[in-house]
Amino acid sequence: ADARHAALIRWLILAATLIVAPQLLLADGGTLILHERSGALNVNVFATPSPLRAGLADFSLLIQDANTQDVLLDGDVELNLSKAGLENIQARATPGQATNRLLYAATVTIPEAGEWKLTARCRIRGQEMTLSGSIAVLPPEPPLFTYWPYFLVVPVFIGLFLLNQVLKTKRRSLKITSAR
Repeated sequence: ADARHAALIRWLILAATLIVAPQLLLADGGTLILHERSGALNVNVFATPSPLRAGLADFSLLIQDANTQDVLLDGDVELNLSKAGLENIQARATPGQATNRLLYAATVTIPEAGEWKLTARCRIRGQEMTLSGSIAVLPPEPPLFTYWPYFLVVPVFIGLFLLNQVLKTKRRSLKITSAR
C-alpha cells in the first residue's frame, strides 16, 4: 500500500508539473513567422508565444548556409519591430540568449496589439540579408488565462494532502482490524 501511495503521489506531481511548466517558460523556437532564402543564406524566424500576443515575446532565428544546410552561428543579427505611431523596438539576437544553441534569440516586450512590421538584418561571413514581413500581434490574454497554473497549485496540494490523510486512515483501520 505504501509503494502504491508513493507512486500515485509521484504521478500526480509529474502531471501537475507537465501542466504548469510549459506555461511558465518562454522557450526558443515557437511558430514559424518568416522564412526567406537569399543568395547563400536561408533564414527562418520563429516567435513565442503562439499566437503572438502583446507583452513579452521571444524571437528565434535559424540561419543556415543555403547550399549545405549547415547552421551558421558566427553572425550579427538585429531585429526591428515597428508600428505606425509607436517607437521602434530594436533588439540584438545572439546564440547566447537562446537555450537552443542552434538559434539566435532575443526577447522583447511588444507594447500593444495590432499589425507590426518585423525586420531582421543578418550579417554573416561577408554576406548581408534583410528579411521583413508583417506580423499580427493579438491583445494580451486576460490575467485569469495567463496565471491559471498558479491558481491550480493550491487545489492540487490540498488534494494530495487529503489523499494522504485518507490513505493513512485506511492503513490505521487495517492495522487495528488485523490486530484483533
